[in-house]
Amino acid sequence: MDNPQLRLEHIKVPNPSSQYPLKNFLPCAIIDAKRTDKETIVFEGNNFIRTKKFQLLSVFLRENLLKKNLN
Repeated sequence: MDNPQLRLEHIKVPNPSSQYPLKNFLPCAIIDAKRTDKETIVFEGNNFIRTKKFQLLSVFLRENLLKKNLN
């Protein structure tokens, strides 16, 4: 993958990759594989709203980005 605009990080995981994210990282989306029923995830003080729910995962987008795209 050679795209400087794309950055994947592990967040909120109970394994050695939890030392990440690296500094200055605020995701625009979170892919959650916990099969949660939550409609919102909070990360670093930012709300992420579920926009898609599949059988094995959900996709959450950062709330302020959703509002920006609606205006």
